[in-house]
Formats: sequence, structure tokens, C-alpha cells
Amino acid sequence: MEQNTYGFIGLGLIGGSLAKALKRTDPSCRILAYTRARATLEEALKAQAVDAACSSVDDPQFATCSCIFLCAPVATNISALRVLKDIVSPDCILTDVGSVKGMVLSQVEQAGLGECYVGAHPMAGNELSGWAAADPHLYDGALWAITVRPTTAYRRFLTIAELIVNDCGNRLIVLDSDTHDRAAGLISHMPHVVATSLINELVDNHDRNIAAALAAGSWRDMTRVALTDP
Repeated sequence: MEQNTYGFIGLGLIGGSLAKALKRTDPSCRILAYTRARATLEEALKAQAVDAACSSVDDPQFATCSCIFLCAPVATNISALRVLKDIVSPDCILTDVGSVKGMVLSQVEQAGLGECYVGAHPMAGNELSGWAAADPHLYDGALWAITVRPTTAYRRFLTIAELIVNDCGNRLIVLDSDTHDRAAGLISHMPHVVATSLINELVDNHDRNIAAALAAGSWRDMTRVALTDP
């Protein structure tokens, strides 16, 4: 059986959980990773979730990958594209797990990597962050949004779809980037803004201690997302 080689840029909650999930279902796969925190790479290597650490985004090891996952913050992913365009193989599939797709797609196309790109967004997560929070079961049963262009090669889409459905045991929905971003804004980004506003309102109120003591499940559920990194 051919060994799959996956590259990861970023090993936080989302990227780390995905790397662990892939290793859980396909122990023979090879995972290369880069993250700015060297301690995180060392922890991932020790946990055997990663097989080799890359020294930078332009590490030549990334040229061996059949698929590269951009799992850093969106701005960092966009910066990485400018480097990866001179490294990745034409057959490599480039994907990202961010919650905004239109901006990334635009930058992917500007970098000349449009034919390599298939967007992916797991509809899962929690208020935690970082490698320490990574969980191979985070995506169990989760829905993923797969974003494609009219010219997306079917084989590239199928590779990502099978990886998600077969290897990680999840479900998927296929849509274009603009539709994804409008929908994600309603069910993810706007709730984050509202939750943060509620927390700020509480903190600024002179009755905050009394209100916090009275708070129960409704307050917890409405504000949990405010704890996540914006």
C-alpha cells in the first residue's frame, strides 16, 4: 500500500486534532509539520502524532507531500502561500481548515495554486486552543464543509472527501466559497461577536458579581464561545 505523506502548517486545536485523527486511522501515514513554537513540535514528535519536524514553511520536505493542510490562523496561512508556491509538487493537494474561505481562495489564486486547492472547514471545536487541547476524537461524526471552484479537479476533491469521510469518520457538504462564508458568518462568526459583547457587558456592569452568581446554563451556553481566540 502506498504511504500517504501529509504536511501540516500549524498544530493547534484544529490541526493537532486532525494530525492525531489521521495517525489513529492510518498509522502508516507520514506526517510532516511546521509550527513556530518549537516546543509544540517536540511534543507532537514525542506523542508520535508527527514523524518529522520542518524547520520552516519553505522546508524542502514539504515537496514530498501528497496533501498539505494549512492549519494556522488565516493571515499566517496566506503568508505561507507565498512560500509554498515555489515548493509544492503540481500533484500536491493544498487545503486549509479555516472558517473563512473566499479570502483564502483569492490568495491561493494569486499565488498560482488555484488548481491545487480544495477548501475544508470542520464544523467542530471548543473554547480551548493549542496543541495541548488537540484530541483525535474532536471530529468524530462532525460535518465538514468542502469548498470547490467550477474548475476544481474531481480527483483532488475526491481525495479530500475520502480522507474526511473514510479516514476520519465524518460527514461533508460541498459548496462554493461565497456561500460557505455567508453561512459561517451566521452560525459561527456572528455568535462569537454576540458572545463577546455579552461578556463585555457583564464585566462593565456594577452588578456583575450578583449577575454571575445567578447565571446558569443559558448564560454558559451563550457565552462559551467568547473564551475562544478571536
